[in-house]
Amino acid sequence: MNLILCPTDFSKNATNAVRYAAALAEGISARVIIIHIYDKPVMFSNAPLTRIAHAEEQIKANAEAQMVKLVNQLKRKYKNVSFETMARDGFHAETLLKVAQKLTVDLIVMGSTGTSKLERLLIGSTTSRIIRDAPCPVLSIPKNAEFKGVNKIVFATDLNEDNMSSASMISIFAKKFDAEISFLF
Repeated sequence: MNLILCPTDFSKNATNAVRYAAALAEGISARVIIIHIYDKPVMFSNAPLTRIAHAEEQIKANAEAQMVKLVNQLKRKYKNVSFETMARDGFHAETLLKVAQKLTVDLIVMGSTGTSKLERLLIGSTTSRIIRDAPCPVLSIPKNAEFKGVNKIVFATDLNEDNMSSASMISIFAKKFDAEISFLF
């Protein structure tokens, strides 16, 4: 397990998940890519299109600046972790899944909350979509979780062949932490 992808919207929950990913990466000598996915601005006005283009550039520049600040904070504590950042426009889940596929990431670490209960009820959460459709394991970090190592892993499976290949990857991960794996059928 060499590459961890960690999305952020710069919320408290997402920042906690990034810290968790950094601590995890330190334990397994992995790289962390922090990604911020933003929506293109939609504006209805008489303003020239160049102003709209500049608005998108400004959104991306602000996101990149926030990620640089975040990485600088992380590097003080996690000196042996390599961090990369990227900012992309698009639909959050769809874009994250495409990036994970393209980069062949080994693990996605993300916060478990970020939208309101009403939004999750109506449209489903980004995290649940990523868990369902990701090309790799996904670690969903609860709001106030702190990384304290990995002692036990529960692996839920329906015993399909694709689950078995994932199980072998999880066993490599577990070995790095000398963790116990329980299989849930």
